[in-house]
Amino acid sequence: MLVADRQPMFGESTAQAIGRHPAQEVVARTVDGYEAITLIADTRPDVAVLEIALRGLDGLAVLSAVVRDELATRVLFITQASDPAAAYAAVAGGASGYLTKHADAEELCHAVATVAAGGIVIAEEVQHTLDEGIRWRARTQEPRIDDATREILVLTAAGRTVREISGQVHLAPSTVKGRLHSLYKALGVNAPTAAVAEAIRRHLID
Repeated sequence: MLVADRQPMFGESTAQAIGRHPAQEVVARTVDGYEAITLIADTRPDVAVLEIALRGLDGLAVLSAVVRDELATRVLFITQASDPAAAYAAVAGGASGYLTKHADAEELCHAVATVAAGGIVIAEEVQHTLDEGIRWRARTQEPRIDDATREILVLTAAGRTVREISGQVHLAPSTVKGRLHSLYKALGVNAPTAAVAEAIRRHLID
């Protein structure tokens, strides 16, 4: 296991708790995100136990590097951060676990073992934060639509039928329908008029 925490004393206590488990061994410890990436690449631990806040480079960036480089190391966050955006970003980014620093040694070792075995651990007190993060993401992240889909939406707003739109954008009617349904899902609506109204509200079309 690797432990990375910007607070040396907490990192040490985390490493000691893990090290006391007969089936777990800490192979490296650091306070710095850049060094964490190097150590993970060099030592290939089963699990990297990371704080979100690290020196140099944060834990989310370390997770991103692990995923980018397709390393087998699984990431477990243990953090004081209660930011919904951070919780969502960690889980959406590929973390296998997310605990708070209220977890005791037994909970921590169980989480490490579960993550190492391929499981996922989300602390109960994090669930509410994660739900808030999902709602935050829905409010702040606009759907990305390409030019063809935007044209389909504009033509829909003009009252064109699927067949008429198909002929104008040179796509099969089934493709036009598929793009519209994908857009409905992204906008959280279920009808053409609602999609147009929501797209205008979000300034996706004029």
